[in-house]
This record gives sequence, C-alpha cells and structure tokens, in this order.
Amino acid sequence: MDEIFVDTSALYALFAARDRNHAAAREALGAMREARESLVTSDLVLLEAYVLVHARTDRKSTRLNS
Repeated sequence: MDEIFVDTSALYALFAARDRNHAAAREALGAMREARESLVTSDLVLLEAYVLVHARTDRKSTRLNS
C-alpha cells in the first residue's frame, strides 16, 4: 500500500464545492479509496486548509463547535 501526501490545495478543492478542481478532487479521492491508498498529511497542512476554507467560504462551514 502506497502513502499519498494530501496538500492544502487538494483539501480545499474537496471542501469548496465552487472550486474549479472540486469534481476532480472528489473523483481522485474515490479512486484512492477504491485502491485502498493510505492518505497522509501534516498538522500544518490541516491548519492552512482550515484557514483557507474559513477565509474563502461561508465562515459557518468551518466551525468546530456548533
């Protein structure tokens, strides 16, 4: 099983339906799931993706607590 590093742009494309790469990101994620690939990232990428989604989309969508 290979490990695939997921970067900020991939996470953003998955979370932001209006992103031009959203469909491709969802398709790639589906293919990786089927292939049972192991996805890895870093805490810094998660933080950067959170900030990016928070800044570019409806801020309510990034709340951790309701």
